[in-house]
Amino acid sequence: MDEKKKGKPRGKPFKPGHPWRFPPGISPNPGGISKPLRQVREAIEAILASEYSDGSGRSYAEVVAMKLLEKAITGDIRAVAEIRLSTEGLKLRTWRDDVIDLLRQGLVTPEVIKDELGKELAEELLAATVLHRS
Repeated sequence: MDEKKKGKPRGKPFKPGHPWRFPPGISPNPGGISKPLRQVREAIEAILASEYSDGSGRSYAEVVAMKLLEKAITGDIRAVAEIRLSTEGLKLRTWRDDVIDLLRQGLVTPEVIKDELGKELAEELLAATVLHRS
């Protein structure tokens, strides 16, 4: 690679008002994923919504869901996890989860939490520490 070009932009950005420049607040990729991945997702969604070929009137999505449930009922823990994930979604951790973990591990004291966050919020987090043991 030519050392002179390394790390430099490929061209000049469009000036404000140029018709090809994205206006402020408008993302060039609003879906957050690339166009090919978006096309694959849309194709899969269309297939899942279409009627299954056995003539029962069920969609492919219904057939897949039934197969997944059958596996879960027989004890396949991965199928159980997939059902939970698809119905409840991912549990996102918050800073409160981190504080609760620190309290449980004894890395921070309740007094420090009260001083930093106030008595009301500290009591809520302390209650969660006792109620939700991991």
